[in-house]
Amino acid sequence: MALTLDTTGSTSTGDTLLTQSLLMELSALCRVEVEEGLALVALIGNDLSKACGVGKEVFGVLEPFNIRMICYGASSHNLCFLVPGEDAEQVVQKLHSNLFE
Repeated sequence: MALTLDTTGSTSTGDTLLTQSLLMELSALCRVEVEEGLALVALIGNDLSKACGVGKEVFGVLEPFNIRMICYGASSHNLCFLVPGEDAEQVVQKLHSNLFE
């Protein structure tokens, strides 16, 4: 299971979002790891999961980047992945130039 939290616009911090009691409760069910400094990039479109070659094209562009997590097929309308925050802008620019220009 993966959980992503975005604190943009929130006054909460990591300590108040993920309390020790919550982490302990989750730890009873699974191994818990907290990673920070990642950015969620999402490609949105109609029936992406049915479009042949989308994955190959997208991940070909992303080959030089470290991809931490991929979510593809949970919805037929999006492809999401986590990248290091410092790479996010460059990832979006490369995807845009490859897919839309």
